[in-house]
Amino acid sequence: MNVVQSQNFKLFPINKSQSGSYSFSNNSPVITFSFNENNQRVIQTSTMKLCGRVRIFLKNDTNKRLPANRFDLACSTSQGNNEKVAYIDPRVSINSMLSVVNCANMKNNLLEQVRNYNRNLSSLIPVMSSYKDLNSKNQHSYASYPNLDCISRVCQSDIPFCLPIRTGFIDSSPNILLNNNGFQLELNLDSNNMVLLGLNSSDFEIEFRDLYLTGRYLVLEQPLPSAPVNDEYSSFHNNMVVLNSGNDHTNINLQLKEVNTIYHNTIPSAWLNSFSHNSLATPSLMNYDTDYERTEINKIDFNRGAVRYPLQFSVDESKANRAGAFQALRSRYFLNAIYPYAQNKHCSISPDSEDVHRMVERRTDFKKTPQSLDQGIVKAWVFDAGNDWNRTGNVESSGEVFGYGISLDNLFVQASSDYSNASYNFSVDSDVDNVPNNQFIFSRAITQLLGDANNVVAMN
Repeated sequence: MNVVQSQNFKLFPINKSQSGSYSFSNNSPVITFSFNENNQRVIQTSTMKLCGRVRIFLKNDTNKRLPANRFDLACSTSQGNNEKVAYIDPRVSINSMLSVVNCANMKNNLLEQVRNYNRNLSSLIPVMSSYKDLNSKNQHSYASYPNLDCISRVCQSDIPFCLPIRTGFIDSSPNILLNNNGFQLELNLDSNNMVLLGLNSSDFEIEFRDLYLTGRYLVLEQPLPSAPVNDEYSSFHNNMVVLNSGNDHTNINLQLKEVNTIYHNTIPSAWLNSFSHNSLATPSLMNYDTDYERTEINKIDFNRGAVRYPLQFSVDESKANRAGAFQALRSRYFLNAIYPYAQNKHCSISPDSEDVHRMVERRTDFKKTPQSLDQGIVKAWVFDAGNDWNRTGNVESSGEVFGYGISLDNLFVQASSDYSNASYNFSVDSDVDNVPNNQFIFSRAITQLLGDANNVVAMN
């Protein structure tokens, strides 16, 4: 395959809305980009980016005001539209709007479907982005920021972005061939209450504007011949279960033959689709007394077919809990399940994000933008008529990079394990008492594409 030329492209959605904006609430929750069949061009995947602007605005205001988010100014005697506040998750940021991403061809043969795309990125981005990244390059791509204070100021105006699309099909190949029925990318948007948070977030809407897909074609010297499809890539898969008790056992029939890695992130069930909480946070397991509070995992067992696998021992953090120490073993296995731990030089997890009291200075002045990640659980801003804004509300978010998981490819050689005839089961011994905690379980597995010019089937 000899390349003779590269050409930049700028592709607009085929289902362009009349207003030029796209959102869940204005009946345009699906965005589709299509590439026609072409046997002399391929798409260079590393250059493919989703570009545009995001705007948050008051939905019942004739002036369509943007969030004020001026927490350093005194409150008036009665909160008007020019003082209302709303913001989004700082790390997932614009990606919060993407619920499901589909890769297919022009005959609607589905190549990959990534469900809970935004929840997946709530782990991928902080595990593979350092605090420095969140203050520099990530602001120009993911539009990610290190904490809620920074993102709330950014939300005062339109937010430009240039997002890479993180699906297994796109990540696994340097090029996408168009000689077999082209290629189609479909983005499904999430609801406002999954994306927005803050005191007045229910009064706001969020939308994409001026949206397009950009990238680069590689022009080939000779047309590609029509040939049977026989390819493979590492795809994302998702399951969700609810942890209801302190001694919880779960069985999941993955039905995947070549699994590379499995990892979980958690969130209280009441935080999902809630304007009062950050639905894209990754906090530790929670209990509730007068407000949400963190609780500990004592022990985790990973099994295949009711037999411990791949670890022949429990991930036991009870000793660390008694000493008030950080759960380093659980965290290391979780990080390694997403990106090789020995090679990871860009990670957000820190004494600040995990709120390790003995190692960091606690934030006391909430009028100043912190020079760190959000420290553990974060309380909401409260409007105090005639006085200053104060951060004494209920818990609304968490800066933690929490999760647990296992890698089945510890030598980083694309090794895999067979879960097609045996279920994935795990048990979590924790201090959870009265709060249902949702567990989002993500796995990566080898997928084979087989077919001809008329039909393609993805086999796991």
